Amino acid sequence: MDRELWEKAVAFHGHECPGLAIGFKACEAAFEKMGIGISDDEQIV
Repeated sequence: MDRELWEKAVAFHGHECPGLAIGFKACEAAFEKMGIGISDDEQIV
């Protein structure tokens, strides 16, 4: 798990919770399956 990305997700969401963790892990799995990563010059919201 990318800890820095997790901290950014928590800051955006407002708090840590099981729903955020599940969504975060689902997003990581989708990125891996699709073979994509986060662009350095774009934000994903």
